Amino acid sequence: KNNTSLRPVSQVSDRSAPNKTFVEVDEDKIRDSFFGAGLEHWYEELNEYTFSSTLCELKEVEAKTIVEHWQYHRQKELREVSIEDELDETIIMDQLANLSKRLNDAIQSEVRKSPVGRAFVKLSTRSPKDSKRILAIATDAYHKRMDKTNGGADF
Repeated sequence: KNNTSLRPVSQVSDRSAPNKTFVEVDEDKIRDSFFGAGLEHWYEELNEYTFSSTLCELKEVEAKTIVEHWQYHRQKELREVSIEDELDETIIMDQLANLSKRLNDAIQSEVRKSPVGRAFVKLSTRSPKDSKRILAIATDAYHKRMDKTNGGADF
């Protein structure tokens, strides 16, 4: 049995609220941390020691389209989309046609260089599945950026 007793105090000090100082991080630091792991930051240093690689830029307007498409389908799965809000998939495909061509060209270029006729495709940054926390932070930063750029219209 533990013989420890509590001492009386003169006033109550409620410390049940979360300590936000541990989670309030500067948005620039979050962005630097998330995107600092990108291939474009280290590839040149290692390119003579690693596989052949072709970089393919993802433009902000394309990223916005992809995110909106994913969000639409997620809402559809959760039955939060009405029939009036049905998305015309051909519009999305048209908006991403240039990206699709750039990706296909890059992949085919690497397949031709490969002795086994194959290519490995990787995102420049960390995969969102690597960390729920970093995904939540990146999602929040994305929404803030969209708000600052008039929903992406100011790109």
